[in-house]
Amino acid sequence: MVHYKVFFTVRSGVEESRCLTVVGDFLQQLTGVGEVAAFRIFKDSSYMPGGRTGFQALVEFSSDAAFARAIKNQQERGIHQGAHGAVVAAVSDFRVEVVRDVSSEVMQYACEI
Repeated sequence: MVHYKVFFTVRSGVEESRCLTVVGDFLQQLTGVGEVAAFRIFKDSSYMPGGRTGFQALVEFSSDAAFARAIKNQQERGIHQGAHGAVVAAVSDFRVEVVRDVSSEVMQYACEI
């Protein structure tokens, strides 16, 4: 499983609830067409500079191939177009991490010991 983690804040002038709706709607669309396996949106409870609230969208893809296909499809649709364009307009201070679940490899190794 591939996890695409996006850390972001709400863009100045955008209401928090509106931003989260835009992000959620976009991810629901991707889930509905099978590009995304699942997602969650988290609110960061730690202190952010300037008193801003941070969020994290955790987007799950079933495989490297599914992740690559979803990225390619989004590039073809346009990064600043459609629902993704609305997300770009609603968020700021974003940072992306891509991580892979290696739990099964760890468990297999532990069983071999």
